[in-house]
Amino acid sequence: MAQDTLSSVTWEAYDHYHEEKGSDWYWIVSIITISLTIVTIILGNILLGILIAVAGSVLMLVSTKQPEVVPYAVTTRGVRIAGRLYPYTTLESYFILEEDEAMPMLLVKSERWLMPLLTIPLPTEYLDEVEELLASRLPEEPMEEPIVHRFLELLGL
Repeated sequence: MAQDTLSSVTWEAYDHYHEEKGSDWYWIVSIITISLTIVTIILGNILLGILIAVAGSVLMLVSTKQPEVVPYAVTTRGVRIAGRLYPYTTLESYFILEEDEAMPMLLVKSERWLMPLLTIPLPTEYLDEVEELLASRLPEEPMEEPIVHRFLELLGL
């Protein structure tokens, strides 16, 4: 096969899709957070009220974070994300999800229990090269983007 001719594919992409939020978004999150906090305190669950207030505040702070450009690479040794190498020995399978509206996603299943699925934005011009490198080293297994990612995209985070 042609694995000797292609040793790596590198690209840069934003670490997350960012959507500017208007003041309405912040008002809605604030009203929901304050309402839920008051209801839980009235019902006698002060700790949950504090947790909801902190979570709402963190949600608003995180939503202002601008995306950073992250270097990605698929090499003969493994998958590299922002300078961290995930060797093929620690990876189980991969799948290229091309149905994403914004950009295709490379999903790589890892053996790690804390981070079992790596979700990597993949520009369309690199689809064939990445597929060629990964196909000879990992099995392809149908996967879906984690529901948490879809939920955060729905919230605009």
